Amino acid sequence: MATRARSNEDKIPKLEGHSNYKKWADRMKDELQREGVWGFVSGSKPKPHCYRITDPVDTSQRHKAEKRQVDVDRWQDEAKRCVGLISLRCSDRIQQRVSREELPMGWKPKELWDFLADKYTGEKGRAVAKWMLVQRLQPDLTLKDTSEKEVEAWKARSQGLMQDLEDHGVTVQDVVATLMLNGLPPELRHLRATKFGQAQKGNTMPSVKGVGDLVRSQVLSKDTLKSQDKR
Repeated sequence: MATRARSNEDKIPKLEGHSNYKKWADRMKDELQREGVWGFVSGSKPKPHCYRITDPVDTSQRHKAEKRQVDVDRWQDEAKRCVGLISLRCSDRIQQRVSREELPMGWKPKELWDFLADKYTGEKGRAVAKWMLVQRLQPDLTLKDTSEKEVEAWKARSQGLMQDLEDHGVTVQDVVATLMLNGLPPELRHLRATKFGQAQKGNTMPSVKGVGDLVRSQVLSKDTLKSQDKR
């Protein structure tokens, strides 16, 4: 049984964002159905209402209330298991986002499912991406100095930002590469002029990784020349 459960789990890709949401949702639904908890998402297993006691001395009412509470507790345990199954099949980055936006009383299965669908499909996801583009792009893509440490951090920031945006369905490779070139310090501006000139002649813009590697090689070559001059 444990081997079969592991096999089913391995067939479900971890949710990475917009790029694989549809595939993830289809397989996740199948898994939740196999586990018998899809009804918590679909609404076919609503939470039982607590039994209201109108006469405290009526023992039959107390027995009914106790029995109903058992049903409520069982429902809550299964609902938590459903939420756990969904969260388990999300990437670490998305799990962190889910934790940040968790409701005060915790996630219910349908609320979590709808939250993920809203984030990674439809217009809201694209609106979030555009907001991120306006708010974050240029500051994050500006190279503050030409030390090797800063260049490596700048490359990582650029690629991470591009991945965040593409998770929301926005293809921004050229935009990010352009802003990376725009954010170069004065001593590297010749790279921007060269690449823009090549693009105007019909050559494609370099990728985000390409710009990062180009700048890194330029910085390393300058450092090498400096060390040779000192000798």
